[in-house]
Amino acid sequence: MRKLFFIATLFAIFSACHKDDDSNQTVLEPDYFPMAIGNYWVYENVMIDTLGTIITEKIDSVFINRDTLIENETFFVFEQITTLSNGEIRVKPRMYYRDSSGYIIDSSGAIFFSDKNFTDTLYTKLFVMGEDSIYRTTYKMEYVDEIVSVPAGDFEVLNFRGTVWVYNLNPNIPNPRYVDNYFAPNVGKVYGKSIWTMSNFSYMESRLLRYNVYLPE
Repeated sequence: MRKLFFIATLFAIFSACHKDDDSNQTVLEPDYFPMAIGNYWVYENVMIDTLGTIITEKIDSVFINRDTLIENETFFVFEQITTLSNGEIRVKPRMYYRDSSGYIIDSSGAIFFSDKNFTDTLYTKLFVMGEDSIYRTTYKMEYVDEIVSVPAGDFEVLNFRGTVWVYNLNPNIPNPRYVDNYFAPNVGKVYGKSIWTMSNFSYMESRLLRYNVYLPE
């Protein structure tokens, strides 16, 4: 009887310890915009006409090589390099991003992503030429029901979608039109679609080829 009581006591202690261990485990939230020095993403960018034919293609490489202080806030520095189909390499302007309470912002304070707010307009861009307003784009977050497939794999995503309104519109061009920016958890941006605002004849797709990201343990 004493032996059975001793075994039962040990089992109870072990079970209690096991429950305590489980309660102390930290569940990490998915990171749709992972930022760490050494992260990189490589995209194929293709221009497509209305018949679905690829007109031009290029490779974009984006990588984080350091961080920096801007007005006492730490931003990650995103370097961007484009390789054209003829082998020519072009360096694009670097970008600066940081996480501000669930909102990804750049050095000017503009919001480029959030996994917390699916109600408000997060960013508005107005393009002006001279004294004329040419087009306006408003961005909001959207859920995406389907799996998105790109060369790097199949992903569940959230969409930072822009609605584009063109002023003094050519009647042959639909209004509004949309730009998409798909972000996958613990990966980052996996797909983008942009348009030529004054033309209805082509659009650009950006598809993730490969990536490497460091995530907190």
